[in-house]
Order: sequence, then C-alpha cells, then structure tokens
Amino acid sequence: MLGLHDEALVQYDELDAMFTQFILNSPVGNVPHWLTEFQGVLERWSAVLYMENISRTQREAIKNRKLSLLEFRCYLFSRQASLLMAASKPWQVAERALIFLHQAVSDLKTLEIDCPKGSVACWVLQCCAQILIICQTVKKSAHLEECSHHTAPLLYYSLKKLYELGELCGLLPDSVQTTEQLHTVQVLCSGMQSGHDLTAATESVATLKTALSSSETFSKHYLDVAELAISTYKHNKLMRCAHSLVGLELAKFYTLSGDTTKRTAFLVKALKLFEQDNWKLLIVQTNLELVKCFKKIGNVDQFVKTCLQLASSSECNIQVRQNHFDQMLSMIQESNVECFYPMDGVIVLDQIDVKSNDEDNYPSIVSLKFKSNLPRNVVCPKISISVVIGSAMKKMKNKFNLAKSTYSYDIKKDNVLPMAYNHNYQQDGHFASTGILCLNQKSYLKRQDSQRRKPSTNFNKNDFHDIISANSVTITPGINVIDLTLNNSKNMESGIYFLDKLSILLESRLELLTSVPFGLMFALKNVNSTARLDLSDNQCLFAGVEEMSILSLQFGTKSKKIIDKIQLHSTPGLTFCMKDDTEFCSEIYVKSPFSMSSNNSVSLPIKLFAQLPPLKDNPKTVHHKLWVKCETSLDDEEVICVSIDFSLPFTVAYRLHTCHYRKFVGVNITCHTDWSLALREPKIIGISQPPTNVMVKLTSLNSTFKPLTYLENGETIGYLWEIDLPSTDINTLGILADSLKFNFQTNYSSARKLDCSHDLNFEFTFNNYKTLMLIESGVEVAGKSGEFCRMNTVCTYTANFKRTEHPKSLQNEISFKYEIVVDKTMWAVCGRGSDVITFPANSITQSISVEVMPLMSGFLPIPTLNIFRYYPSNSRQNTESKMVPFSTGQVYNATKGVQTHVLPRVTTDASFI
Repeated sequence: MLGLHDEALVQYDELDAMFTQFILNSPVGNVPHWLTEFQGVLERWSAVLYMENISRTQREAIKNRKLSLLEFRCYLFSRQASLLMAASKPWQVAERALIFLHQAVSDLKTLEIDCPKGSVACWVLQCCAQILIICQTVKKSAHLEECSHHTAPLLYYSLKKLYELGELCGLLPDSVQTTEQLHTVQVLCSGMQSGHDLTAATESVATLKTALSSSETFSKHYLDVAELAISTYKHNKLMRCAHSLVGLELAKFYTLSGDTTKRTAFLVKALKLFEQDNWKLLIVQTNLELVKCFKKIGNVDQFVKTCLQLASSSECNIQVRQNHFDQMLSMIQESNVECFYPMDGVIVLDQIDVKSNDEDNYPSIVSLKFKSNLPRNVVCPKISISVVIGSAMKKMKNKFNLAKSTYSYDIKKDNVLPMAYNHNYQQDGHFASTGILCLNQKSYLKRQDSQRRKPSTNFNKNDFHDIISANSVTITPGINVIDLTLNNSKNMESGIYFLDKLSILLESRLELLTSVPFGLMFALKNVNSTARLDLSDNQCLFAGVEEMSILSLQFGTKSKKIIDKIQLHSTPGLTFCMKDDTEFCSEIYVKSPFSMSSNNSVSLPIKLFAQLPPLKDNPKTVHHKLWVKCETSLDDEEVICVSIDFSLPFTVAYRLHTCHYRKFVGVNITCHTDWSLALREPKIIGISQPPTNVMVKLTSLNSTFKPLTYLENGETIGYLWEIDLPSTDINTLGILADSLKFNFQTNYSSARKLDCSHDLNFEFTFNNYKTLMLIESGVEVAGKSGEFCRMNTVCTYTANFKRTEHPKSLQNEISFKYEIVVDKTMWAVCGRGSDVITFPANSITQSISVEVMPLMSGFLPIPTLNIFRYYPSNSRQNTESKMVPFSTGQVYNATKGVQTHVLPRVTTDASFI
C-alpha cells in the first residue's frame, strides 16, 4: 500500500524462511498444533503463482486455517512475485521458481502428507507453465534475456514431471491405457479444480488437461516442451545441458515410440559431450544403448566400433566385455565390411625403442611396448609400422620439434602445461582455498569445440608400402612387448626415415591404426667410399718436415667396379710422394687395377710435406686437402676428399730491447714437437730502410754456439744482438733511419733425421725505434730530502724528462701527457694524477712533482708513469685534441721497477704517558 516494495519483500522472505524452519524442525521436536493441520490428505493441487492484488479470499482462508500446504506456499510465492514484478525484477521470479518448487515438494515429504499419485507432478507443471507465462509478458529485451537463463532448468524439470505423468497415466508411446489409468486421469483433472480464484491459472490448467486427454496430445505436448527446453539451453550457450540432459530424455522417449534413428542421433550427440569431458561411466552407459540402436538399424561399422569400445572399457564387468567382444567378432565374420578404427583406449602405447644396427646402417629391431585392454587373447595376423622419408616431412618442420633422443621415445612423458598454484588465505592467516592458474591463457585456453575435436582417422591402407612388421603375434590382456623388423631395407633409398603410423590387424577385416609420436626416426644410407690418413700412435702431423703416413681407402658402393687408376692431387703448399719415391709433387697417379666394393679397402704409404706458413702471423695450424679420384673403364669417377691439419713444429718471436740509447734485437724459438728439434747456428742480417739501404752492424751477445742445439717440447731458446748505432751522445747524434729490417736465418731438422734439414728465414721490421725521451723518477719526503717516507705521510713523487731527439727537432715546441698509475692498496695520489707538459723550443728537460701518500710500509714499487704524445686542438684547422702512444723503445724509464723503503707510521703508546 505504501509502495515500499523492497521492504515488503524482505518481510515476506523472512516469513517464508520462518515457515520453512518450522517444517524442518518438525521431525525432531514438538510440532505446533497449527502445523499439524497441514498434514491431512492433499485434496487440491491447483496453483496460483501470480496475483497483482491481494486475494482477500485466500487471506481469510489462511486465518481460518482452510488452505492446504501447497496453497499456502503458492500464496507466499504469489506475493513475492507481485512485489518483484512491481520492482521491475521479473528475472528474479524465474530464478526463485525452481527453488520454490523443490522446497514445496520437500515439505510434503517432511510432513508426510498423503498425496495422490501424480498430484505433485500436476502441481509442478502448472507452476512451471505460469512462470513461463509471466516471463512472456516481459517487454524489455534485457529482462527477457535474464529470464531465459532461469526458464531453461524449469522447462527441463517440467519435462521430467510430464514424463512421470505419462508413465503413470499410460500416455507414453506404445502404451495402452487401462481403466485404472483413466480413473487416475479423472482424479488428477478434478484436483486441479478449486473453489478459489483461478483466473490467473486458467491457461496452464487447460493446457495440462489437454495433454492428459489422449496419447497423441500428450506426445505433442511433450515434444513441444522438449523442443522449447533444448532451444532455450542452446540460446544460453549451454550445449552440454541441451544434449546431455534434454537429449537423453528425448532419446528415452523415442525408444518407446520406436524411432531408432532419432534416438541414435540424440545418443551420439550426448556421447560426444561425455567423451570430451571424459565421463567414463556415462560413456559406457550411452554406448550400451547405442549398441542396440546400431544393431537395429544395421550400421555394421558403428556397431563394431562401439562393441570394441565396450570390450576395452574397464568400467564394465568382464562378462559384459566378453559378450560384446564375441558379438563384434561374429558381426565381422558375417559381414564383408572392412573396418578401420583408431586404437584409442583399446591399445595404449607405452614405449617405442628403435635399436640401430651400426654394421648394416639400418634398424634391425623396433621394440614396441603397449597395454591391451581387450578381455581375451587375440592372435593378430600382422602388426606393422609405416615409415616416411624425411623429404616428405619438410612441411611439418614448423609444427613439430624433433626429440633430443632420436632412437627412443617414452610416450608416458606427456607435455605438461605450465601452471602455478594459487593459495588464498583469510585475514587471520588461516588457509581458505587453493587453485591452479594457467600461466599463458592465450596460448593454451582456446575455443573448446575445435580444440577438443578428435584428429581425422581416415588412414589410407596404401600408406604401408615400406613397413616394419611382425606376423602372427599373440596379444594378451595387459602389458605386451613385441619386436618388429624392417623389411626390404636394401631396396629403400638413402635418407632419414620417420616412424609414421602403427597398424594392428586384429582380424582380417578389423584394423586398429594410430600415429606414432613425431620424432622417432632412423638413418638409412648407402655406404659411400671414404678415405683417411692413419698415423702411428695417433701422433699429429707437423708442417715444415717430412711426415710418413698411410692413406686408407674404403670403397662402400654396392655395385662392383674395376678401378684403372687413382689420381691424387692436393692444395697449394702441400706436396707428397709415395714411400719409395724421393721427388715431391702436388699430383701423382697410382696404376693398380683392383676390385671396388663395400668389402674392399686399399692402403697406400705416402710421404707428406707441408710448407711453413708466414710465422709472423702466428698461425696455430695449417689446413690442406687431398683429393682422391678413382677412375674406371666406364668413365665413372668418384672423388673423395681428405682434410689434413698440420701443426707448427715451432714458433718464432722477436722483440726490441732498449737501454738508454742502446738498442738490442731478441729472437726466441719455442719447440712444439713430440720429438727433439735440432737447430744449427743462427745468424741475422739487418738493413736500414729508405731513404738509404745500408747494412746494419749487429754485435752478437750470445754465448759460443754449438754445432747443434736440441729443443724438447715446450722448451725455448733465445738469441740477442746489439744494434751498433753511430753514436750515443745527444750532441753528436746523427740522423738515423726510421725503420730497420732484419732477416733471421737458421737451419732445423728432426733429431731422428739430421740429414734431412730445412732452412728457416724469418723477416721482421722495427719502425720508430729511436729513443726520444729518458725518464727518471723517485719518491722522497715532502720538504726533507734524503729521509725515508713513512706510512700515511704525504711524500713527493718527482719525475724528470729529458728529450734525446736530434738538435733540428728541438727547435719545435712539443707537448706530452703523463698519467700516474698506482696500486690503490699501496699508494694514494694526493695531487694531480695526469697533466700535459710542454717542451718549449730548444728545451731539453722538464720535471713534475706530485704529492703521493704510501698506504703501507715496506719496500714498495714507486708509482708507474705512462706518457703519451699530445696534440692540442686547433680551432683554425678544426681539429680536436688527441693522444698518441709512443712506439716500443721511444721512451726509456730508467727507474722502472725501482722500490722505495717506507717506514711504519709513528704510534704513541698510552702506557708510557
């Protein structure tokens, strides 16, 4: 009356809950007297679920306690429905309806009210019809869409109650009504009449009475309700409910009507959903119904397939499995239909091992381990695996990754999706719930209908042209291990072969097929001719010396040929000859006719000599190739290439040494051979480079040479010569050549073959070798000359620079940049660690002083001084400043490596104070 619909709805909800609580407490406590009045025999089962205005008649009946339990429940729901419709919430009426119906039926059982058979079903059907009428009056599309989500379960509930009425009254197809069932129909129709106001329920009562009038009208009404229920479920995208709930009810109905085709269609749709969700028990129950349908309509292929699934199902008992297995075999023998099925669930692959035969270059055995779910032993005529050559698998490279192990595959190791655990906790820290999260939903959570679709099982029998097979194999229930062999491998072309499909022939016309996991493969190749160099004791070859080896040729072609001659030729820098020859060349012919087959090999003793590469580039190995060409009378040539690596027997290093103005040339030779290396007396020749080519006089500082000097592996010998410069006084220093070229010469051989020696000529050049600056540096106490430095006391680092260039060069101003580099654990630079110093024109000396502090006591190496030639920036020429390092020997640091004595710091002992 006040228009407060929400507040009134709350009051009615509390009244409904309190009434329900009284009924729930009645079996275990004292029952109120007013509640016992509902426990009489149910005489009326009419339903009025929606009235816009309050029914005064029903309110008076409630006061006088003349309403039945169902009528009182209907009154409470009608008031709730009217308030929800007034509040524009019609979808909540449909949402509450199913709960209301289940609660009312439960109350009847709890209070043990005596209800005539079929009365409750009639009441439920009237209620469902009235809810649908209420939802049809909704005008807004959004509200109508919400109502459809809740009317689908109501339609399914009414469909089950309608089937219950049809079974009770004899109205189902293929049923004949008895006198008792006709009387039941009259009783049910009379119970739907009432003295109360039934204007809102007239249509629902009339529809139900029409459906109960005859078997034809009942079937029509049942199919209409089923069609409406299944279409509503589909509209709400609840395909599983549509096919697994309503579809199974229709299949049961069509079983009675005798329409096996429609029954089969609904059962097949439900079976697909059960298989997608892996409901094994429901799959078995549906297959048991389908077997009867397929046998009745004469579908041999599907009958055999369904019997095979039932025979291999662990959810069935052994008698049922054996019975269907026998029926399957009988049907195959009676019919001439060839059946091809996937072996999913029938034969479960466990492991496949490809065992290679190294001698014949093809797999001799393929071990197959699988589990048979068949109820009896089966003698299979043939078990085979087809193979596909690798060139036919190129299109699959982007879809699959090869397994790391190409000769074994464990099928039990499935690819587990990446996932993470999600634990939820309450505010007080107690564990609430847990779940699993997919880390990459976009990659793995795809559309289910296409994702779960089974792959095509249309295998072609002609795929098994080259196979790995075994005949007459007995398969027992459980784990089986069999060995298959490769047939006709010699007639197959060379290449990589992948195992493709597995075929198990249970009967002559019953074959099970499956795809072998991708990645299992084996290599099949014809043996080609090969060549190799055999060395004694696996020693390596050295360049620059003669090496003896054996060239082994292995002929691997299958067809036999007669070789007229063998041609050997090599890359430049490699010469060879046969064992008895002395003349080395890069190409020779060997004339010796012999048979060329896979069982024939030839060994040719050969001497090799590889020239030494330029040692200045510091190479580690020398690479050469030797080609072997076999020529036959049929103009058929086969070329074999042998790669040969030669190591260096020794390495040569050179260096320029400086002492003030004096220059020294050092040459070191290091031995790398496994045998002793013999060196003869060396000599060196120096030539000054342009503008004048003059012989440079060198003074040997080496001890008296022996005729032969022997070096073992890892040993080094050094030679030293002093360059005789025109003068060592800066005032009389002449203009020296800018670069000097030297040629170091010696003779070497193996200590085992002194008569077979070879010359070594090693040329090198020194550029910018003249001394340009002398440096003398030191560290002393700041302000106190001659005293030792102390730890943590500031000292002075001094450095004196002296130019030693020609007097003509002193007329130009020149700049240098120095950097003081110290070990930070020993010294700390307190002053400027780097700066630019400039020598004015005709200036010879400069000096710097930088404050440093020793951080520890003892004999410490003085700081290191690095010096660079400095070119300042020039704005006119648009050039930036830069530093250029000096070449080796241009700067001589006379105090490099000098140490200074640092005393510990003075400490005051508090005990003497």
